[in-house]
Amino acid sequence: MPDTEPMLLSERDNKIDILKNVIIKRNKLLREIYKDIRTSTEENPYLKGVVDEYMRYYETIKTQKQKQLDSLNILLQSITSMANSTNQIIRKKAIQDKKELMREINKIKREMLDE
Repeated sequence: MPDTEPMLLSERDNKIDILKNVIIKRNKLLREIYKDIRTSTEENPYLKGVVDEYMRYYETIKTQKQKQLDSLNILLQSITSMANSTNQIIRKKAIQDKKELMREINKIKREMLDE
């Protein structure tokens, strides 16, 4: 039974990675469309409303990512405190969790820069 759990987690992780890649590709497409619309707005003033709506959407996404980043930083502080524990098991787990959180924080920062 224990052998099947890691396999299920790895399958879940693979699905999550696939979904993340789809989201990244769609975000890139949306940015390209936005650039095209912004250029077209200069030629067609009726598109200004479309651009304004997209900017509101973009700002909402950016705000959500910042909140997510803030929450992860709070969690990171807690785990860092746990990593200073004298209990070896808690300390090792906290160090692993800290590394994982740092990867996630860096990924979110990269996403924010790409947008």
